[in-house]
Amino acid sequence: MANAPVTKYQVIAKCIQIMTNQMRDSRHPEMKRRLREKIDYFSSFGVADSYQMIVYSNSIILVHNDFKNYPNLNLFDNGKLYIGRFDATLAINDPQCIRIHGNGSADSGTCVHGYVEGECITENLVREKGKEVRYKYEGNNPYSAVVNDSKRVKNDMSLPLFKRLFKNETIGQGDFFKGILCVIGAGLVLTSIGLDFLIIIPGIFLIYITYKRIGDLGYSGGKAIVILVLCYMLHMLGLIILCAMPSKVVSESEYKLTEDKLIQELAIAEKSLKARCNVYNGPISWLLINAETLRIASSLAGTSDKTSHSLRGESYGDDARQREEEELREEEERIRQEEEELREEEERQRQAEEELREEEERAMQISNLESQISSLESQISSLQSAAYSAESQATSRRQQGETYLSYANSTQDEAQRNDYLQSADSCFSEVAQYENEAAAAYSEINNLQSEINSLQSELNQL
Repeated sequence: MANAPVTKYQVIAKCIQIMTNQMRDSRHPEMKRRLREKIDYFSSFGVADSYQMIVYSNSIILVHNDFKNYPNLNLFDNGKLYIGRFDATLAINDPQCIRIHGNGSADSGTCVHGYVEGECITENLVREKGKEVRYKYEGNNPYSAVVNDSKRVKNDMSLPLFKRLFKNETIGQGDFFKGILCVIGAGLVLTSIGLDFLIIIPGIFLIYITYKRIGDLGYSGGKAIVILVLCYMLHMLGLIILCAMPSKVVSESEYKLTEDKLIQELAIAEKSLKARCNVYNGPISWLLINAETLRIASSLAGTSDKTSHSLRGESYGDDARQREEEELREEEERIRQEEEELREEEERQRQAEEELREEEERAMQISNLESQISSLESQISSLQSAAYSAESQATSRRQQGETYLSYANSTQDEAQRNDYLQSADSCFSEVAQYENEAAAAYSEINNLQSEINSLQSELNQL
């Protein structure tokens, strides 16, 4: 096939084969849906008539007559295939660009003027804890300032710091942070040498560079003043937020360089569009055309059945279509079962955690009850000792009182008899006191024992 003419129908057929193989290898339902949508579109009768080829040494672009609003194909010599709408430079500019990498992997997401960004899906659906893992493109679009028509400013980054702060139209993140440090340093110096009244000067300078920093975010005039006031209402937090905000402006020199490069690319794209063709007679050694490719190409060209409106029945057959749909249903069912199993596992884990928590709470309650019972038993032991001691003292004083009564009854001396009677009364008075203490101790022991019985009953129920 190296020297045989290559038609656009053959190239589109090759792309359809690549998309079909990728859809078969993909396990992500949304990726399958997007690929199926593109296969059905490019397989539809008459669609290929709106496309022409741009042939390069290492790639072929199938570009639509209205390439900004319809999907285009970019086939590379290493088996890669990119699908999406184009911008004026023929770079992909599509919120659902599809990139097939030729090794079984693929991704689909937003492509802005040739640079992918934001979240994307891949050929496989990966879940963690029941949620789909989302992937994200890395990188920046170097042409964003031009394509987004950012505000242009007169900034010369080759100037020294203080000249940049005073002469540049706006101030970037780094210079703003350095300017804040200069203001703080100046304030500390003025305070240390007793010139506190001059702190207003670095304060005015801070307002000045803050206004310029706000301008770097793309705001000017009344909006900039409002943001300035809000910033200082937030005090240091406002300055920190300004330090963290990315620049939204581009210097005139940077804009000019980027714009010049963009103009060159537009000129190249215009030249490429003039070279579009339906048939290419030069050698394309890397493009492998097999019998299936030729059959699909024939159907696309309408030479096999001009009354057909779609290749779904011609190129793949009803059986193939049914197999694809069955595979998709099986994949969706497998994902549903996995999600159900994951939910059941999470429920089992939740129940196990709940049982463990209940067991821990029960153990804690038992420990608290046993601790309370032990404390009450310790109090009872102390009260019993106090009661025994009071009873012993009462017995001893009673014996002494009876001895004094015996002395009083046996003496004939009236004065001595009165002394013995007074001593006996004192002893009997102490006996009553000790007996009261013992009775109070026993009463408290009964109360504590009742509490112990109640706690023991509660403990037994656990």
